[in-house]
Amino acid sequence: MKVLKSLVIVFLGLAGIYMFLLEPAFDKVMLPNTSEAVSYQVVSMNDFSFPGRKRTEWIVAADVPSPEAIKQTATKAAIDLQEKDHAQVVSIFLVRKPGDQDGLARMSYAVDGKGNSGEDNWKWNWLPLHESVR
Repeated sequence: MKVLKSLVIVFLGLAGIYMFLLEPAFDKVMLPNTSEAVSYQVVSMNDFSFPGRKRTEWIVAADVPSPEAIKQTATKAAIDLQEKDHAQVVSIFLVRKPGDQDGLARMSYAVDGKGNSGEDNWKWNWLPLHESVR
């Protein structure tokens, strides 16, 4: 009985380690669809980090043809720029062209699922800003 208990403990420990190592790969599989995303141009970046939490906001311009392309382009920019910058939170402010003040949408991506504060419980936060996106 003692041997069986020890084997169960070892098995559960190995399974936990395996899932921990697989989690980043699994998370990549679960990323949102970006098949309708279009190319975009980075206009600017603002760092609004605080100790212990790296957060960046990017203004991104793209000539997007549809509401779904707007959402998917903002999503793709968030994923791409998070991978480049390694911030825990990346916020995208999407405009049609550089210099535009009216945004189409804002997409925030908290790669760890803890939102802006590090204590919230969200990974993606989508806010359509223009009537054509709603």
